[in-house]
Amino acid sequence: MKDISSVAIAKVKEKNSTNTATGRSREVHDVDLEMSKVGLVTILAIGGVVGTLGLLFLLGGMMSAGNPLNFVSQWVQAVFGG
Repeated sequence: MKDISSVAIAKVKEKNSTNTATGRSREVHDVDLEMSKVGLVTILAIGGVVGTLGLLFLLGGMMSAGNPLNFVSQWVQAVFGG
């Protein structure tokens, strides 16, 4: 019988992950993509917060003015000074 105690070694081909056009590795491109996603989500989240606060301030101003007509007239007075 043959001796089965030897260990098989797998040979794995490694793909060259360097982009020939830029000389940058695929990992760098993946990091760039993830950072772009994080930046986009951050900007969208801040925009959402600013928009929500603007809407809340508008509603608060309408409530303190009493009715929408008073709100518009007070806004015009505040913007154009009158």
